[in-house]
Parts: sequence; C-alpha cells; structure tokens
Amino acid sequence: MVTAFKGTEDATDAPGGADLVVRAVETRGEGGRSRIELPVVGRTIEEDFGPSQLRTFVVPADPAAPIREVDLIERPL
Repeated sequence: MVTAFKGTEDATDAPGGADLVVRAVETRGEGGRSRIELPVVGRTIEEDFGPSQLRTFVVPADPAAPIREVDLIERPL
C-alpha cells in the first residue's frame, strides 16, 4: 500500500521540477515482490518487501536518473 506521495523537502532547480517521494508498506504480513506504477511521472518501482516492511523511495524528476531508496527522513541509505 502506498502511504505517501509527495515532493521532496529539498528545493531543486532541476529540469522537470521537484523529485517525488513514495512511501509504501507491505500490509498482508507475507512479503514478496511489489510493483508500484506511477503514471503521473511515467515510472514504475519494482522491489521486494519483507513482511510488514515500510520502504521509502525518491523518484527523480529526470526520467533517466535511477529511483533510489531513502530512510524515513529522506536521507540516502
């Protein structure tokens, strides 16, 4: 389940605007592969989640830049 979808806290002058933050949690207590489609920005996140695991990702405004995982206060892991 996606629990948050917002712009990053850091200001950016990058083309395409601010990066996005997506926070998701596995809610069935089983874990497994997840596919989160983000049609607003034309990107998809595919990651493994453990049982009840919460994960946060930064989706760069630049479609060529990789999606990266961050901690709850948006610091790189």
